[in-house]
Amino acid sequence: MTASASGGCVEWVGLGVPQTTVARPAVLEGVGLHSGRPARVVIEPAAAGDGIRFTDGAVMMALAPDGVVETRRCTTLGCPGLRVATVEHMLAALHCLAVDNALVRVDGNEMPALDGSARPWVQAILEAGIADLSDEAWAVAVQEPFATMAGDSVIAASPSDRLSVTCVTHYDHPLLGLQAGSFSCTPSAFEAELAPARTFGFEEEVQELRKSGLALGGALDNALVIGQDGYSAPLRYPDECMRHKVVDLLGDLYVTGRRLQAAVFAVKPGHSTNTLLARRIWEAAEKAERCASCSARSLAAA
Repeated sequence: MTASASGGCVEWVGLGVPQTTVARPAVLEGVGLHSGRPARVVIEPAAAGDGIRFTDGAVMMALAPDGVVETRRCTTLGCPGLRVATVEHMLAALHCLAVDNALVRVDGNEMPALDGSARPWVQAILEAGIADLSDEAWAVAVQEPFATMAGDSVIAASPSDRLSVTCVTHYDHPLLGLQAGSFSCTPSAFEAELAPARTFGFEEEVQELRKSGLALGGALDNALVIGQDGYSAPLRYPDECMRHKVVDLLGDLYVTGRRLQAAVFAVKPGHSTNTLLARRIWEAAEKAERCASCSARSLAAA
């Protein structure tokens, strides 16, 4: 690691490795899980310092917590003239593969559901390749424990020199009940242990969701449906549903567009609480950046 700049509960840390982007465009297409409409995405190379940006060809939107406009059943980003839903699986893949910069071209108002997991995103990004850029990569490192809470969902972050997640979920359902797990969020661990976990829903919810305009593109090939007596498909992990919640959390935390160094502990995580934590991290990181700028100006004036 190289330099750092502190702003209280977080610190900017130079990692001593290059920023990255995709080496070639990665193209994915399918149907939006909630809209049911065709969706096509091209993840394109970007320059160092560009961060993650979205465009439909007319409007450009930089990835930031302020861009989160909806967290009901998915995370939706928006700005005047552009709205993109269900970004969390793609963002989880970019986050854990350490892709710092990319231009995401979207055709449609939602990411394609694909198989309901982050695995197709990981595969497409790895097939496109990850390229090093000239500038150094930086991470936001948590320096003091803090937490966010919404209803019965609680997420805490504490200092660590790498990103890890411990997750606890509980559902009043005979097939799920209480599940817990801890995961290192390295590229190889994410690909093997988390990315294949699919989005899920309960059989009794399907009709109500569709009446609310959600899950219109849901099908047995892009979501795991849980009935009273069984699942709609064989499980990929015994605790697949809990693991998918970790995928969502990792994607939601990347709405900062910055690598994160923290030990994250989540109890019943959800998009609302996830993005609240991301917003708090972002606000502290901006404070740290301002402190560093002020210090640099003071030194220059001395």
